[in-house]
Amino acid sequence: MAGLDVFEGEPTEGVAAYEGPLREMEGVYCTHHIGASTDEAQNAVALEVVHIVKEYRSHGVPPNVVNLPSGDSSSHVLVIRHADRVGVLAAVLSVLKDDGVNVQEMENVILGPSHAAIAQIAVAKEPSPSALHSMRGNPLIFDVTLMSITH
Repeated sequence: MAGLDVFEGEPTEGVAAYEGPLREMEGVYCTHHIGASTDEAQNAVALEVVHIVKEYRSHGVPPNVVNLPSGDSSSHVLVIRHADRVGVLAAVLSVLKDDGVNVQEMENVILGPSHAAIAQIAVAKEPSPSALHSMRGNPLIFDVTLMSITH
């Protein structure tokens, strides 16, 4: 069984009918890309986001994650709240490069119309105090939090 909301030939409007080959396949359900954009779905997503953030803050690992790396190569996670502007993350990555800190994994979440974002950057070693100071000195970075990962 499969439920799809992004596929070739999908309707361009929320009321149009889909007439492609997937429609005839048993066990395949196709919706418009905005198929889950109901008030109930938006409230459920908001509640789940709060749950994920609480779990991450409490335990350092977000629930329901797929495709996690299998190795133990990260020792720390940087959480950077920043303006959603061109060059902010490039500046962060440049500071890490100059500090000899290798990035293992990175995720950046845009916070809707607020023009802000949160980047989570898993790194192979602890950034130096001067690197953290440099990041915190960037006027487009609101906060930098460093968390040690215990294996």
